[in-house]
Amino acid sequence: MKEKKVLLVIFAALLLGALGCRPGAREEAVQPAEPATIQRVSSELPAAVVEVINKYFPGAEIDFVETENVDGLALYDIEFKNNRGEIEVAADGTIIDITSIIGWDELPQAAADAIKKALEEAAASLERLEKAEVQAEIKEQDGKKAIVKLPQPYWLFEAEFSREGQRGEMQVDPQGKIIEGPKWEAKVK
Repeated sequence: MKEKKVLLVIFAALLLGALGCRPGAREEAVQPAEPATIQRVSSELPAAVVEVINKYFPGAEIDFVETENVDGLALYDIEFKNNRGEIEVAADGTIIDITSIIGWDELPQAAADAIKKALEEAAASLERLEKAEVQAEIKEQDGKKAIVKLPQPYWLFEAEFSREGQRGEMQVDPQGKIIEGPKWEAKVK
């Protein structure tokens, strides 16, 4: 009996380690909190997605998974606990972007200036800064959406902020050009 418990604990630890386990409207969020939930999440994620997670985020624990369907393309936005970052990946394993949590000192000056100006104008507090390496984009091809791998990745910087019951975010390029936002939504309690 003791051997079974030890094997079960080892299996759960291996499963957690193996699982290491944004743009547009999201359809579903899954929040793994215990081994049974994590097993369910891994069975819901395509094998190619799990493989990418294991390669780029070994040992990380999933905070939540959001799925999105863009004209028949299944996308998975996976955020990891303990500020390990996030990844957006297509069902076939194509990485859309990989995001890491950064500090002010890691921002290009123009991007930092644009974010600071937006925070000041909105009277908002910074929650976190992110750096995203964009490796693929969704583009129109032959009248339908397709995932297109980029010949060379590019970088975007995102700021997440808050004010009086709202959370917001914005995205800028390295030159400080605002790509998206600031956009606001009510804070989830």
